[in-house]
Amino acid sequence: MLGVSRPAPAKTQVFVPLLLSEAVGLASAGLSHKTVEYYQQGAKALCRFLESDDVALDALDDELLEAWCIWLGTPRASKRSGRLSPRSQKSYIDAVKGLVKKMAARGLLDAALMDSLKAPSQQKRGPKAIKEENQRKLLAEAKTSVRDYAILRLYASTGARLSEFLD
Repeated sequence: MLGVSRPAPAKTQVFVPLLLSEAVGLASAGLSHKTVEYYQQGAKALCRFLESDDVALDALDDELLEAWCIWLGTPRASKRSGRLSPRSQKSYIDAVKGLVKKMAARGLLDAALMDSLKAPSQQKRGPKAIKEENQRKLLAEAKTSVRDYAILRLYASTGARLSEFLD
């Protein structure tokens, strides 16, 4: 129709396909399906955050990305009930960092954009304890040697590691 102007597409509508196509384009770079999926998940998480705002590609800045990191820790970021685990948050942030680096190499974004971005810290997991049934079997086998039995009982009662006994 003549005389009727179409509204310009929202800047986010331009950015989102660009970010997602960058993630999909990684498949042609010889990366595995799982790696491409990893990048896509991070890109989609950022796109879900941006879809409510009209953000231009060149308007991405440290504040907006920090807000995204905070948003990742809210229930709204998770497709399921509850929040994303710190491990998932870090995964999404790392994926977007990788995409931004690749886009910066093509001159689409500033490479320093993601430098100040920090993923949430994760608690280190301790070693898994031996199951009680296996512990009983091990102690039963060691009863033939008083020395071995004593060492295993010491481990079991204190929870110490070998290196801690040697110090």
